[in-house]
Amino acid sequence: MKKKWIIITTVILVILVGGYFYFNGTTTIVYQTEAAGKKDLVKTISATGSVKSSEEINLNFEAAGRITRMLVDVGSVVKTGQLLATIDARAIEADVAQARASLSSAEADLDKVRSGASSEDLAVSKRQVEQMQTEVTTAQNSITNLQNEETDKINGYRQTALNNLSSKNFYSRTALDSVKAILDNDNARDVLSTRNAFYLTQVTTNHSAINLEYNQVELNINSINSQSDSNNIINALSGLIDFQNKINQLLKDTFLMLENTPTTQSFTTTALDAYKTSIKSQQTNIENSLAALQSSKTNLSSTIIYYQSQLKNAQNTLEAKQRSLSLAQAQYELKSAKPRNFDIKSAESRVAQARANLQSVLANLAKYQIISPLDGTVVKVHKKRGEQASPNDQVLTVIGKAKLEIEVDIPEADVTDIVIGDQVAITLDAYGQNKKFTGHVTFIEPAETQIQDVVYYQIKIQFDQDDTEIKSGMTANISISVDSKKDVLAIPLRAISYRDGQYIVKVKFNESIEEKIVTVGLKGDSGYAEILTGIVEGDLVVVGQENAK
Repeated sequence: MKKKWIIITTVILVILVGGYFYFNGTTTIVYQTEAAGKKDLVKTISATGSVKSSEEINLNFEAAGRITRMLVDVGSVVKTGQLLATIDARAIEADVAQARASLSSAEADLDKVRSGASSEDLAVSKRQVEQMQTEVTTAQNSITNLQNEETDKINGYRQTALNNLSSKNFYSRTALDSVKAILDNDNARDVLSTRNAFYLTQVTTNHSAINLEYNQVELNINSINSQSDSNNIINALSGLIDFQNKINQLLKDTFLMLENTPTTQSFTTTALDAYKTSIKSQQTNIENSLAALQSSKTNLSSTIIYYQSQLKNAQNTLEAKQRSLSLAQAQYELKSAKPRNFDIKSAESRVAQARANLQSVLANLAKYQIISPLDGTVVKVHKKRGEQASPNDQVLTVIGKAKLEIEVDIPEADVTDIVIGDQVAITLDAYGQNKKFTGHVTFIEPAETQIQDVVYYQIKIQFDQDDTEIKSGMTANISISVDSKKDVLAIPLRAISYRDGQYIVKVKFNESIEEKIVTVGLKGDSGYAEILTGIVEGDLVVVGQENAK
């Protein structure tokens, strides 16, 4: 009995010790991985709908406006592609007309480039070159004539200026000498300007300064000759004019000095009057000299400026004519040459561009039209000519010849991938997955429908075949292939996580795990997603993990 309890106690201890090490031992994480590889991916949109008893399509405009034409009535039989109604599209129609004209013009230009210039075009272009050559020669002659005329005119005014410079300073000397004679007169010295001593002081001081300046003025004048630059001659004239203006003021002050001088027995009235007459005579000479000098300066300066302006304008005209001649010659050479492959390609490109533009405006015009999407019959006319219509307004209802269609609600996340005309694979629950049907999308409802707070858009699918086995009310399973890619790098979707606005993939390198940011492309139906960047083919991505002891 005692031995039995010993055995039981030993077993319990073994179990307890084993359990301790089992539950407190080290846990190892085992990662399940899959290598990134190339796959063909297909994205399909699948949904379930029901077969309806008739094909009824509500048609509307894609643009808003006033209905200008209603071309069908209730009961009208229509064909696929038939125009049923229009809204006011005059601006768009003008764009279409312009696009057609541009295409015609581009096609005409292409024909012209391919065929080269006609003999008439070449003749006209040659005449233009000859005309421009004549105009260039005329412009050159005009410059030559202006230069000759300028030389004659300026030489004449230069000579007059030189003559005045050499002769008119004589009056400066005689005027200064006349003033000096009065100041040096012993009989007059004691009474000069005694009535107003200011004038005597003014005359004495200015005469001395002007007399000293005379020699420098004379030197400047003597340095000017027929070889001197015109600007130097003008400067010399300006200097002599300034100098004689000072002398003229000196003579005026001298006369006022005499006016303030009394007569005496030794300085008689006759002597005083004689001095006044002499000073007035000198003033007249100086003023006449100033007039002649100023006239010479003005004539020479203005003539130089005038011909500079005329020659500049003539030179500009010549350069413009030369540019026109170069352009005319280039155009003539271009027309004379054989069409270049570059020019043909360029013209073909303009035709293609014009054709694409026409297609664009025609597509825009289609928004202002209702075109029948199928063969059928108009059963309802909701709007009349003259009424306003918006994209949400039903305008016409058409029933197709095929009596049955499928109505399906598509989530908003998928509806943008579907376009009218998309092919659809169909199975019916009544016949199982083995019997296949096909159809195409004929209508996408523009207005949304909310089902349990989820936004859906209803689409309609027409069967491609008229099969008597299809019954109204049957449940239809549809599949629309909206995108596919072949041989792209892909990994399982379960390997991808989304965090902080980025797609993350765990990649196993040897015994370590690294997180990689990836760019995800197409997500296929097979549970795989295209990877655009972040990993390469062969990388082991983590698709799951479990704990192991």
